[in-house]
Amino acid sequence: MTLTPEERNDLFSSLSSLIPQKFGQLLFTLSIPNGIVPPPPAPQDDRVFQLLAWAETPEGCGLVEVQRFLWIVMGQTASSHTSNPKSFRPFLEIPDNGSMRIWDIVTESWCELPINATFVTSDVSNRISQDLQYAQSWKKVHSLTESLYPQYVKLHRYMLLCQKLSELRCLKDSEKYRFDAATFFEPLRLQSMSFSNDLKELVMINQVELVSLLCYVPICSPAISQSLGSGPESSVFRNGVLLTERISELLLDGLHVADRLLEEYFANAVAS
Repeated sequence: MTLTPEERNDLFSSLSSLIPQKFGQLLFTLSIPNGIVPPPPAPQDDRVFQLLAWAETPEGCGLVEVQRFLWIVMGQTASSHTSNPKSFRPFLEIPDNGSMRIWDIVTESWCELPINATFVTSDVSNRISQDLQYAQSWKKVHSLTESLYPQYVKLHRYMLLCQKLSELRCLKDSEKYRFDAATFFEPLRLQSMSFSNDLKELVMINQVELVSLLCYVPICSPAISQSLGSGPESSVFRNGVLLTERISELLLDGLHVADRLLEEYFANAVAS
């Protein structure tokens, strides 16, 4: 059995959205020979391309086999869908009240829910599509804040150490940490802008108060830059220390809220 162009595209996209641990599990399951798929930190798309290129060679297992084990690795038992000769698209059999079925099919744990799932088809009811979009939106919030939170914590610690060392009159060490903080903040400023833009694209939840607040994180960048350009004993620098602490707390709140909302949402889906 061969895959249609649409199914080949879906397979590539689904593999590209796998977290590294799941992709590694798939490679192990398929017994991929060494040297076929480049190891991390090679881009995920490059690794997927090499896997699929190998699968289509005479020595490979075939794309259908990759597709079958993909669903197994993602928590989907493909045996219930083998009667469909076209593909293993799992959403074809979901009833209108099947919110929890999405959970079962897409992932064994919501933390592994793909951010950009591409396998939702026109066969899926609007309600099911909205359920998945809701879950994916909060998964995106979780992933974005999980990435940015430790960066602001690190920046805050640099600035706090600079301030404390200045108070202890260890001026040379204090200046070193201020330089480290300023150097560290430049790429973080750009990352914060990207973070905000990504959140604004989450149409379903970008008006939620917490998400709206998170979108304002880049607005604080000029004030942080100003504080880093000031002496560690100045009130401007102390305000920067407090500001990075507040941003860290806000990002942590976003992480926890996304976690809790997803757990509660699917717990309610089970009960309904």
